[in-house]
Amino acid sequence: MKDKRENGWRVGSYQYPLEAVIAATVEQWMSDRAISWVKHPHANAIIEEMGSYYSGPLFSKDEVFDIADKCAKSLICMMDRPNMQDPESEDPLVIVLNAPNEELSNIIKEHLQAELMVRGIGDRNAAGRLFQLASARFILSGVELHPDVVNYFGRAVRTYVRGLDAECIALCRSALEAALEARVSYDTCVERLGPRNKREGRYTLRDRLHIARLEGLLNGELTKVVEAICERANKVLHEDAKLTQRVDSTIHETARVVCALTTGHDPYPPIPSWASDVPEILD
Repeated sequence: MKDKRENGWRVGSYQYPLEAVIAATVEQWMSDRAISWVKHPHANAIIEEMGSYYSGPLFSKDEVFDIADKCAKSLICMMDRPNMQDPESEDPLVIVLNAPNEELSNIIKEHLQAELMVRGIGDRNAAGRLFQLASARFILSGVELHPDVVNYFGRAVRTYVRGLDAECIALCRSALEAALEARVSYDTCVERLGPRNKREGRYTLRDRLHIARLEGLLNGELTKVVEAICERANKVLHEDAKLTQRVDSTIHETARVVCALTTGHDPYPPIPSWASDVPEILD
């Protein structure tokens, strides 16, 4: 007899932890989903539309399902190690980014929702938000980021996925500050701005941003991007935590600047076309 319990499932005298039960359930769902995929009503339409973007043979149903699975697993990595290199996911991410298909996107979100459930995140919106970070995942893959940048950006992703917009904006600022500190050394600050005494305090984010512009590490556009993100963060931290406009573009712009500072090149001038201003919450 199997009885439901608050913290797990009891079989006989043994009680399985809830986390293990969820993981096993998700694994079984994925297995069943793979089997039922061949009967998916939109499978052939997805394959035909994807084929219109590429020359050569069409993808098989197994290949499409594999693309969705690898994309989902790669995006889950954003929550802990946003720069982890995963060669197996690079081609699937390129396919999804360059051959957008609504039905394929929905399948990826299904996979994401299953993976997020294992982490205790059951909000249906979470999968959709994480899916929107595919371009950021692609540009940061394999980039040797400073550990502090990885920490702050990973936290920014986790708060973004959970819909904690104010916290996400604040953590994006922290990620940018860590990236600037990693790229613009203390010695460079002394050389450019002169030594600081205790009364003057340490070199600030704006000091390092100014130096990054002088050193050619950031162009004028990206400098303004950083200034705008800092202004947004200051508003949610010091004025009103509900002032969460542009959270979508904020996290993408942060990934863009971090990549530019670390690698020396701007990965993509525009932010994704879907990223729009989030209406200000007034009540």
